[in-house]
Amino acid sequence: MPSFVLFVVLLGTLAPNIDGYLTGSRGGPRYQSGSTRRQTNSSSSSSRYQTRGGRQTDGGGYQTGLPEPESRVSSFGGSLTLGPDHPDGTTPIDVSVVIGMHVNDQPIEGTDLWQLGILGSENPEGSGRLFFLVDQLLPPDEADKTLQPDDYLVFDVNTDIDLNQVGRGTDYPYICIKFNRHPQAVPSFKLIMGRQDAILSCTELRREPVEGYKKKGVTVESVQPTPITLYENKVNDITFGSTVTFDPAESEPIIRGRKFWKLGAWLARELASTKRFGESEQVLPAEDRDRPYPSITEPLVFEDLPMTIDLTGITCEKIKYICNKFKLDKPSPKFTMTKAGKGADRGCAPVNCLVLPPPTVQFAAVALTPVTIYIGRKTKVTTDVSVQFNEETTDPTVAGENLWQMTVWFSKSQTGLGKARRLVRSALNAKQRQIPVNINNFVAAGIPMVADLRDLIGCKKYSYLCARIRKAKPKPDYRQIGKDKTGCVPTICEILPPPTVQFAAVALTPVTIYIGRKTKVTTDVSVQFNEETTDPTVAGENLWQMTVWFSKSQTGSGKARRLVRFALNAEQGRIPVDIDNFVVAGIPMVADLRDLIGCKKYSYLCARIRKAKPKPDYRQIGKDKTGCVPTICEILPPPTVQFAAVALTPVTIYIGRKTKVTTDVSVQFNEETTDPTVAGENLWQMTVWFSKSQTGSGKAMSLVRFALNAEQGQIPVDIDNFVAAGIPMVADLRDLIGCKKYSYLCARIRKAEPKPDYRQIGKDKTGCVPTICESLYQ
Repeated sequence: MPSFVLFVVLLGTLAPNIDGYLTGSRGGPRYQSGSTRRQTNSSSSSSRYQTRGGRQTDGGGYQTGLPEPESRVSSFGGSLTLGPDHPDGTTPIDVSVVIGMHVNDQPIEGTDLWQLGILGSENPEGSGRLFFLVDQLLPPDEADKTLQPDDYLVFDVNTDIDLNQVGRGTDYPYICIKFNRHPQAVPSFKLIMGRQDAILSCTELRREPVEGYKKKGVTVESVQPTPITLYENKVNDITFGSTVTFDPAESEPIIRGRKFWKLGAWLARELASTKRFGESEQVLPAEDRDRPYPSITEPLVFEDLPMTIDLTGITCEKIKYICNKFKLDKPSPKFTMTKAGKGADRGCAPVNCLVLPPPTVQFAAVALTPVTIYIGRKTKVTTDVSVQFNEETTDPTVAGENLWQMTVWFSKSQTGLGKARRLVRSALNAKQRQIPVNINNFVAAGIPMVADLRDLIGCKKYSYLCARIRKAKPKPDYRQIGKDKTGCVPTICEILPPPTVQFAAVALTPVTIYIGRKTKVTTDVSVQFNEETTDPTVAGENLWQMTVWFSKSQTGSGKARRLVRFALNAEQGRIPVDIDNFVVAGIPMVADLRDLIGCKKYSYLCARIRKAKPKPDYRQIGKDKTGCVPTICEILPPPTVQFAAVALTPVTIYIGRKTKVTTDVSVQFNEETTDPTVAGENLWQMTVWFSKSQTGSGKAMSLVRFALNAEQGQIPVDIDNFVAAGIPMVADLRDLIGCKKYSYLCARIRKAEPKPDYRQIGKDKTGCVPTICESLYQ
């Protein structure tokens, strides 16, 4: 082939995320950029350099206290020169590139700084599928070249490349130069190329593959796995073998390299079935994947290949064959693999699928740890239940979920017969139900039970604590041999003296009351116990009785005011002993000082605590305990009310007639000066009359001075909606000609004699509404 020069575009294309797109064929293995092992081509001149070997993972430079130097690419240009093809099908190639750089303030120097590679491309801009040809063209001295500030990088290298899979007539008609920072540069630095990580410059490759050149490779004739035996509905760990034969006439020995082979495996119902079970894309361990193929006349035999197949929920009807598919992994160096015929890279063998009988379990004995219960008491206990199995008939591998059901009860019989007391049918929690078989040490620990002897005399009916174990609904299943097994243990029955309680002190939170007022208050009562003589476990119902009252004495003696003998509700009566924090919160009380002058008789708020009628019982040591707290007595100024407006609903009256009417009177208050909480009795006085004046002045006709009934007189303040509805009036026009003297209906509101009192601000308020005057004879 004659020599020619391919001139690459002067400004390179920034390659979008090129790592991960470099591949030999569509859907093939991904290439991740890395360093290469470099070696000199002895058949070339001293400047010729050829790459071989595999790639390594990304490395990284050392970290220093200085910021990473950086360089920005400003321009890129270069050329590719191809020489005549060699007899072995490779082509000599010269690559010259010039990269313009901007450097901030320090040189870029170190080792493995730069990477220059050759690729085949599907498209002229270096997009689409890319085919890796040479990862690193630069020899060590060129890759280590120092970049001085505002300088250029110039590379001129040559090598031999197999170009028979790129160029005209292939999937990769374009050839590209790729330039980037070496991923294992030491020290690390930043190479800024926009948002990209490499530059690609591409041109069309106008050459045909070498006539008669054949790429190194193998041709598969057959793949044959060995038959296997497995069990349905369980996880199977198997080993099998597989034999791959090649066509000697179409295959070449594969001697050196790595990552040659990939063997996939799966199970199927039919040979051509697309539904696969337990599929694994690669079952070959590393040593088999990298195994050379030195003899083209011998098959490639893989033995003892491990595989785990989960057939849980899958029956033997669906599993008839084990199948293999043989293909290339990511060989380095690369070679090709073809098939001698359709399906030559795939083979199947029969599966011997068996139904595994469920494991068996036989209970041998049940034993419980004894518990102590108390006559006349309700006692919470826990027991540990140990189970022995028949070793000859019990599979020690039994495990799973919901394996066991255990019933626990008290009995008067040492065999558990007769009436069961406090029977618990499902005594095991979820964790205990999945305890696996353990021939030597199977214990369900801490099973809770309650022995209630409060209504019994003696322990006879609770003489034994018994447990029975049986099969539950296990997943996976097992078969129980023999009957359920029961075991009992004698209880330890004792007479427990009642616990004791001794009150040490009572304290109350102070309350504020008001002279001349009836005040509702709440107090929190805290109780201290004598730690030495009080059992901290005391709990139950109706434990405490508390009396609360007001007194003029700081000890609570003398006449009690507003005494409440049973101040605790049911919930408060069952508060258990708490040595550090026993508080009865929110006890309500009422201080009524309306008929008193001063607070003397309400100087203290007191509380006394004593034993009530507890269940279970306890014994009170010492006397009841009383505590008092001074009240806060204040004079509360009366609330204020200011009327803003009065409005009435209109009424219809008739000329020459006496008419009974009703009107609704609404009152508006001044919000800023009116207390919205004003309520009580005899709050308001309202006068209603007819007038010829729209202000109500002048002579009043049919005047009613006290128009409100008792219920209306105690309507509380309502800023938004205060209405005295249905106030009756009489308009007597029998002796009058016309309605002039009854032109308006008026109402005036004022303070009455309220209890409790309030203070009226401002004057009384009057309002009028025109009447509707009609004649019945029109």
